[in-house]
Amino acid sequence: MKATAQVEYRIASCYETLGQFRLAARAYETSARLGLGEAGAADVVTAANDRMAALALKLTRLSVTLRGMPAQGVDITLDGGETIARGELRAATLIDPGPHVVAAVGASSSTAPYAVFAVAGGRLDVEIELQPAVAPAPPAPLPRDVGIAPLPPVGSGPMPLVLAAVGASLGVAAGVLLLVRGADIEHIRESCPGSICPLSREADVSSTRDRALWLGPVAAVSAVAAGGALAASVVLFVTARKAPGAAVIAAAVPTGVGLACVGRF
Repeated sequence: MKATAQVEYRIASCYETLGQFRLAARAYETSARLGLGEAGAADVVTAANDRMAALALKLTRLSVTLRGMPAQGVDITLDGGETIARGELRAATLIDPGPHVVAAVGASSSTAPYAVFAVAGGRLDVEIELQPAVAPAPPAPLPRDVGIAPLPPVGSGPMPLVLAAVGASLGVAAGVLLLVRGADIEHIRESCPGSICPLSREADVSSTRDRALWLGPVAAVSAVAAGGALAASVVLFVTARKAPGAAVIAAAVPTGVGLACVGRF
């Protein structure tokens, strides 16, 4: 379904009715931006801007400043999941009022999460002091009296058949998900002719649209996993017919004794 200023405005209205003011403000902003390039959408743009101004009084402006270390490669997360874009932080992103958890996550730095409370219509400035990430402790050396443990031939046992069954199941699941998504898209088109949805169908259309949005990626992941499982089953089956058994032997390493797997694969 093509995104238009009218459709985004209806979705924003649903979010606002449900009390999800931040999502509503984003949808109103999208509606106003789309309306600038659409003929006859001036009224929608004006209404969307008015609703954004009204919602600003119900939201909190969050600003995050990173100190202590270079911020390159550090992501700011909100409530343990959503990553806030740097552009939004510079402009003070809008968040819903109430308790939140702000954290900075990076490969070379770490920090404890910050618990904050946002007040409607206010501004929240958070300063995060970055600390160098602590390297994990090296593993303990293996004992020196490690014996030889034989391994069965690579690919032996029921594993190829199990992978083939899993791949087939995932392929069927991906097909079913794509069929359901197609039915959802057709339902939206029938419910909103000309991309204009009746007010009485807003909740139903919004729910169907959200489901169709996540069904596509889930079906794609299922299809990729199905192909990987089937390919792995074929490789293991062929390998089991050609390769002799492998073995684990003890081998000297700088820190003591390690294990090495020898054989033909």
